[in-house]
Amino acid sequence: MRRFFKKLFSITACYMHLWPLVFGLCRIKDKKPVLAVFMFHRVCPGEPDERYLQGYERGISRETYERQIDLISRIYRIIDLTEFAEIVAGEKAPRENRPMALLTYDDADQDHPSLAFAKLARHGFAGVAFVPTGFIGTDRRFYHLRLTNICNRFGNDTWQEIIQTELPAGVKAAIKEFLPDIVGRKGEFRRSLISPFEALPPSERDRLLYGWEERIGFAYDLDIRCLDWEGVRKLPDLGITIGSHTVNHNRLAMLKTEEKTKELAESKAVLERETGSPIETICYPEGSFDEETLSLSEKAGYRLGFTTVDDPVDYPRTGLDLLRIPRVGAGAGSEHEIAFSIGLPVLRKLFGKR
Repeated sequence: MRRFFKKLFSITACYMHLWPLVFGLCRIKDKKPVLAVFMFHRVCPGEPDERYLQGYERGISRETYERQIDLISRIYRIIDLTEFAEIVAGEKAPRENRPMALLTYDDADQDHPSLAFAKLARHGFAGVAFVPTGFIGTDRRFYHLRLTNICNRFGNDTWQEIIQTELPAGVKAAIKEFLPDIVGRKGEFRRSLISPFEALPPSERDRLLYGWEERIGFAYDLDIRCLDWEGVRKLPDLGITIGSHTVNHNRLAMLKTEEKTKELAESKAVLERETGSPIETICYPEGSFDEETLSLSEKAGYRLGFTTVDDPVDYPRTGLDLLRIPRVGAGAGSEHEIAFSIGLPVLRKLFGKR
């Protein structure tokens, strides 16, 4: 029933043009236009195939992505990082009352230039790409891709063998729950592994995955890779500013102080060396940060830090608040579903509910 009323509201709000009213009321309440940062990850040529079991690797189709950009650009004026930084820090006033948006892209996917940034270039829109330096031009893969690859290649007998080995409690519980037919419920099983793997320290997670990959000879066939350095250096030609996504794409809040410091400083230094441009923005992998992360980011020389907190941006900001900037997702599906995802955070802001 709740889903029915949500869909009904979504359709009504879109086709009765209620969302522009919400944005207008929010502007009147705050005495300034709405400012938002949108986050994107993987864009696919078409619908994802059955190998892709989870959110990142499934991504969204190019058709859906282009629908998102079209709708965002009808509501918002797309701005570049330079203008965003000036406005969010109170150094420059918005030049019009129209809502403003910054477009950001995580993970430096090899298909971003052709599938995501080409759309922006056709319309003269700017964007920001957050680059995990330890994966650029290498054979390294994000741990969640490695885990999906393993789930695709292991049979039920292999999982029966693995559960007899020493495992973290959460991982063992997930395997037990889905045996004896993990293969038949592969998607559900893969989802059940998200929380226990997120909770593991990076070293323990990698040790576990390397052990499992030895059973399949390290074969990887998901066809998802990061850009190489040549591709990264070409991004400014497409109107894309480069920012840091750390070195190893680990959850920063889980790391020790010295590990955080190294992730923040090394990724900045490598990007500046490879691109010849100053790097002043950081995006925290998987949205993971704590107060220490913010302080260390400031000390490392970052001016802006981006999270995955699902809110529009309150501005102007000062100090460490510039390093905890929220971002919203653009949703997927039909136009009314995308409009709902874009408008809901602003509606919450209007009524003071976060």
